[in-house]
Amino acid sequence: MKLSRLITYKFMIDNLSVKHVYDEIENLLQHVITDLDVQNIDFDNIKTNMKSNKKLALDTLDTIDQDIQRFKQALDGFVKSVEEPYYAKSMAVYQEGINDSADYILDRHNFKKLLYQQETLDFFSGRIRDLGHWKWPAMEIRPAHGEISQHLVACDPLYLVDTDPELFKHVKKMWNPEYQRRLRYYTVSESDRRIFHQLPQFQFGLIVAVDFFNFRPLDLIERYLLEIYQLLRPGGMVIFTYNNCDYPIGVDNFENSYYCYTPGRHVKAMAEKIGFRVAASFDLENNVSWLELQKQGTKSSLRGGQTLGRISSI
Repeated sequence: MKLSRLITYKFMIDNLSVKHVYDEIENLLQHVITDLDVQNIDFDNIKTNMKSNKKLALDTLDTIDQDIQRFKQALDGFVKSVEEPYYAKSMAVYQEGINDSADYILDRHNFKKLLYQQETLDFFSGRIRDLGHWKWPAMEIRPAHGEISQHLVACDPLYLVDTDPELFKHVKKMWNPEYQRRLRYYTVSESDRRIFHQLPQFQFGLIVAVDFFNFRPLDLIERYLLEIYQLLRPGGMVIFTYNNCDYPIGVDNFENSYYCYTPGRHVKAMAEKIGFRVAASFDLENNVSWLELQKQGTKSSLRGGQTLGRISSI
């Protein structure tokens, strides 16, 4: 069985329960017994037997629910055994794309936009605007064509980071030269011992990555998150999309060798182990999943206002 079909089945089974049925039947039977007890009348201990049968019925439902839970646990174990080879395949998918040209990456980003639905883009960008602030620096990984960058311009300063300087060619045309001089462009390499070794530590209030970790395997995402934790100031946030393979469409994307295999349950557990708090998690029907992770602590700044200046002749 293909893993995508197995995850579809698991997704359905995860929602199975007789708990609500148990509660409804218990309430219904109790209502019947209460009505019968309005008068102190009984024939051949029928009412007593009904109370015993009520307990038997509820015990049976409880046993069925326990069976369902045991089945879910066994299914989880089976899924883990089936998905094990997918992690190595995920690394192979990533390595196949290492030498993709900047033009190919930018074209892919433009013609296969992850946030192609306007409603999703508006929702995502709204989350970013709520979390960004001029009091602390922000960083965007892979700004591409700048759809998200334009919602980060209030952050001061704004760092734009990618793996090839050619990947900045579109976003460098977005604003006038005066604002471009305020931006800080950095090129990083995933083959370096520390990916972000050039960037300031413990300074960023917000870091954003859209359609970037979707193409990274779990081990590499962990490397990024470990370093991002050090880049963030206390209370800082990182928001990133990823290919949540806890959902069938995510597995389907991987089986078609497009995105990497990154189940949400593992990404969240990994983030929490590093020290992040999962502040929010979104999984939309159009295969857009993202996490909002917060570093422990409270954000603070010594800035009382944005610096303004004027050039005057003397």
